[in-house]
Amino acid sequence: MRAVQLSDLMAAAQAMVLVAGNDRVALRDRMLREAEMADRFTRRLGKIHPLWGNGTLKDVARRHGGDKGAALDDPAACDALILLLEGLRRRPRADRL
Repeated sequence: MRAVQLSDLMAAAQAMVLVAGNDRVALRDRMLREAEMADRFTRRLGKIHPLWGNGTLKDVARRHGGDKGAALDDPAACDALILLLEGLRRRPRADRL
């Protein structure tokens, strides 16, 4: 997955708000996996993945409705952002190995 920027976090949290609270962790994990696979695809083949985009979390999140979610001052969006950050913190990164 490409380096995560603030816009990636915002889009992913907004997408997570669109699903029921108990489904948010599953969506988070799915988006992180899809961003990782899209990034590998893009780097290997030199083109954007047809389903998951360019390897950024933002591109994946937009495909899950991340451009239509709540503002980040919404309590549900804050909770989603916390879940997202926890998932990112636990995720292994190549530069940490």
